[in-house]
Amino acid sequence: KEKERGKKMGDKGEEERIQPNDEGGEFVLGEIMSVMRKVMDEVLSEQKSYSAAMVKTWSDEIINKCLSYVKKDKEKYKYFVTVTILESKREGKSGAYAQVGCHYDAEKDHTYQQRWENPFIICLLHIHRVAY
Repeated sequence: KEKERGKKMGDKGEEERIQPNDEGGEFVLGEIMSVMRKVMDEVLSEQKSYSAAMVKTWSDEIINKCLSYVKKDKEKYKYFVTVTILESKREGKSGAYAQVGCHYDAEKDHTYQQRWENPFIICLLHIHRVAY
């Protein structure tokens, strides 16, 4: 079954069961979303300002931590992780919006999205899982 899908950042999903991980359990949508938030918190929560010089380092760390989690999936999936880091304006008028659209097999493929922000930084994180 194929499906066209567009989803806004912050959309809540039900506890969807997906493929087993290497411990014999299952990846759960809420668990992956929790890991995404935790990774962004670990990398960005101590930052007291936006630093263009540090964006690549932050992005690399977020991507590598997310990939180390999803590579536990022993099923035949490819994972793509994208990160967008924006500077939040000090006057409080900044914002960001992201939407992902794709054409895929709704029974096998999935897109996970999470938005994180503090007074200085906005981070948009996407993980795409595609069966092959």
